[in-house]
Amino acid sequence: SRLENVQSLEECKKANLHHKRGITKLELRWTDDLEWENIAGDGHGKEVVEHLLPSIMLEDLRILCYGGLKLPSWISKPSFYKLKSITLFKCENCRLLPSLGRLPSLEFLTLIEFIQVKIIDMHFYVETAHSDHVAFPKLQKLEIKSLLSLEEWRETRKVRYFPCLTKLVIKDCPQLTTICRLSGIHCLECLEINNCGKLPSLPEGGLPSSMKAFVIADCPMLSLSCSSSLEKSQDWHKSEHTSSLLIYQRNEGKRRESASVTN
Repeated sequence: SRLENVQSLEECKKANLHHKRGITKLELRWTDDLEWENIAGDGHGKEVVEHLLPSIMLEDLRILCYGGLKLPSWISKPSFYKLKSITLFKCENCRLLPSLGRLPSLEFLTLIEFIQVKIIDMHFYVETAHSDHVAFPKLQKLEIKSLLSLEEWRETRKVRYFPCLTKLVIKDCPQLTTICRLSGIHCLECLEINNCGKLPSLPEGGLPSSMKAFVIADCPMLSLSCSSSLEKSQDWHKSEHTSSLLIYQRNEGKRRESASVTN
């Protein structure tokens, strides 16, 4: 913690994280209220985090309150073949999400308070696209929260993505107007969209047949759109309905799984 106190790259090299193969969980934390203007401007913060390269045995990574302009390049490397969980919190000066789609074992990804990010595009999936790429091949749960400037989550047809994703949470993205196509995410079971007031409707293609539960909270435009479409379908029923919350569940013979709004 308090990585802003690291004075030189020599200190980073002495930490020798890359060769400490016994470290499977790593948290890199800066002070929350740190004035990053000077640090981000002179490049020192970025150099520090670049030299904190962990061992390839890493399984769980958390980066908190990092104020640099870009996250470290090593975070995207597929050589982290055991990395299963990433949490990135309050990276307030980053304008792009890191490219994480090539991490072969990533199962859980949480992105919170990237307040400068306006667009999620192909860069999020892969840095360079090829037709045979499958982005995020093992990802099961994706949470995107408090991206206050996010306007578009763009569709990409250059790569396949999320073949194992079962839960998607999009919360507190008040400027969001479009999200990527969901109908091709064939394992998706639960979708939660919360406080995305400008999102007018679901993307073209609607919901995948694998879906079991769909939660809409504080999204008046989306609620109105889905009410008119899903309620005409015999596949769905409303299990809960208030002025700000809708929970739809698929009509199936097998046990229905309830969905709760993520805090």
